[in-house]
Amino acid sequence: MPTFIGDVRPTPDARIALIASRWNPRIVDALVEGALACLRGHGVVEDAIDVIRVPGAWEIPQAAHQIAGRGHAAILALGCVIRGDTRHYEHVADNCAQALMRVALDRRIIVLNGVLAVERHEDALARAGGAHGNKGEEVALAALEMIDLHRRLPNSAATEERKGTPP
Repeated sequence: MPTFIGDVRPTPDARIALIASRWNPRIVDALVEGALACLRGHGVVEDAIDVIRVPGAWEIPQAAHQIAGRGHAAILALGCVIRGDTRHYEHVADNCAQALMRVALDRRIIVLNGVLAVERHEDALARAGGAHGNKGEEVALAALEMIDLHRRLPNSAATEERKGTPP
């Protein structure tokens, strides 16, 4: 029985799009820096990373949909939604996550959701380089693994390009 597992490995030929909101800049900028440091540390060159900034989390899936199919191997979505006194939190966080999954499935592209949806500002800080690590770094690692997995899976475009090359 074949088993397919992706590895975190250098992907020098892969273009990666990083879409980040400008809302909650202290938190999101830390997520962006974590993702960029991780990608660079794993051999992704600067010219292969496109950073796209949008106003808020609501706009991230719109940008992802717009750039899907433009040669990127993966899209990393980074943002932060903090619960407030209104239902705005649920609308933005839930619909952002659902729309990102829709982009991934409809456009057949790897999309990683690094949009924090937290109760308090302190929770976000803990996930943006604090006590709980950096979610930006985590989604970058997951992207590299998924890029490798997609290349290993049979019947993928990348597999067809490498016909005869074992994973």
